[in-house]
Amino acid sequence: MSDIKSKLNGKASGEDQRMEKVKEILFGQELRIVEDRMAANQAAFEAQLAQLKKTAAEKIRLLEAQLKRQNDEFAKELAKRDARDSANRTKSNNEDSKLAERLEKLRASQKDDLRDLKALLAEQAKALGDSIKASTKQLDTRITSEVETLRNSHVDRATLAEIFESFAASLEGE
Repeated sequence: MSDIKSKLNGKASGEDQRMEKVKEILFGQELRIVEDRMAANQAAFEAQLAQLKKTAAEKIRLLEAQLKRQNDEFAKELAKRDARDSANRTKSNNEDSKLAERLEKLRASQKDDLRDLKALLAEQAKALGDSIKASTKQLDTRITSEVETLRNSHVDRATLAEIFESFAASLEGE
């Protein structure tokens, strides 16, 4: 009795091995293509993230330069007013005090704005990175699901072609 079971098990495992070889022949190349596409998509997402970071750093640099220019211009304007108003010291001191206060508020506001901008850019970069990771994970899950479906079912070539066409269309759409 055990001899019959071992022959049946041996026959079943040999049949499984033949099925795996057939699956590799039918789907192996497509699976490698899909994996290559996923790797290319990942690289493209990472390149986009790097470009966004570079663009954000450049924008921050430009904003800092613009803010410095504005500060310098404001300081020059303040100096000109001081020269014009030197005859009337009481009035000049009052105006100087107000201008210095405004300048200090502007500087504080600029620092806060710059800090907020940096935080916003960091949040956006993180959100983009998380989005890329989620998209990659979703694609991986989808591909794994499709591969499992294909492995578990017998699919003719026409159906297989339709599946890959719809998958390619969804990749192009994303």
